[in-house]
Amino acid sequence: MKAKQVSLILLIALVLSLISVRQAQAKDLVKVTIVGPGLDGTVELTDEEGLNVFGKLELANQIDKPVSAETEPYFEISVALGTGSEIEATYIYDYYPASNKHPSYVYYPDVANVMSDVEGHYFLLSEGTDRALRDHLTILGASLSGTTSQPTTRLTFPSPLPWFIIGTCLCITIGIAISLKRRNTAPTSR
Repeated sequence: MKAKQVSLILLIALVLSLISVRQAQAKDLVKVTIVGPGLDGTVELTDEEGLNVFGKLELANQIDKPVSAETEPYFEISVALGTGSEIEATYIYDYYPASNKHPSYVYYPDVANVMSDVEGHYFLLSEGTDRALRDHLTILGASLSGTTSQPTTRLTFPSPLPWFIIGTCLCITIGIAISLKRRNTAPTSR
């Protein structure tokens, strides 16, 4: 009986921890600010359509610092995440559109109020992300002369490790529950 109670408590703790992890990750895109060539000062986006473009950024491979990073114009984009109107974390990245010299890429100079392993690194962008950013920046009046919309990278998929860990925990929990049920429903010998 005691083992059943301990197992039930562990199962409840596992479920609650998975729910709390999901809630901690469930931050909404609150605001995007953009500064760069051709834009009239700082552009601030808070409308759903504008935020949607920046909420679906797909990074490809991490790369070394390109030589062009020192000389080519770029767009500084700040993406603020939070709940409601409260900003809890801000990702700042520099977007370098594709040119005849290089594919499109981003650099993350700073991430505020959150632990991140992207800070200080360069990443290629997927073709779809580059196309969406170019289209939206053009609508906002950005100057993209000297850039090209050539294919940039092949799309890479996120690591399956978190899904593997969650699946393993779920299988172990189900196995424990079935084992306890069999033990409690088995006829006892006297």
